[in-house]
Amino acid sequence: GAVRFIDFSFCAFGNFMFDLAIAMSDMKPHLHGSFLDGYRGVRGLPDGYERSIEGFFVGGMIGTFSYWVANPNMQKALARRAPSIAREYASKYNRGEPFWFS
Repeated sequence: GAVRFIDFSFCAFGNFMFDLAIAMSDMKPHLHGSFLDGYRGVRGLPDGYERSIEGFFVGGMIGTFSYWVANPNMQKALARRAPSIAREYASKYNRGEPFWFS
């Protein structure tokens, strides 16, 4: 009956907001608010954290794709996911438009 993280992916290699972005990337967006409320109960977030978290998410996806590119078993998933990440997230981020925090 408890939630436990089992794969922290790239977490712990740098900025703590990268860790938050990786965790948030594996949950439904409607849970992001509750997740961040719980986090803020332990540690504060700086002004403008939304933009940083979204940017770290895009960077994390690029990192994930770099692992997939050499794996023949992941080619179909890469071909499907890369365009949607570019369209739905990276292009909005580059235009300064939020995608998780609106």
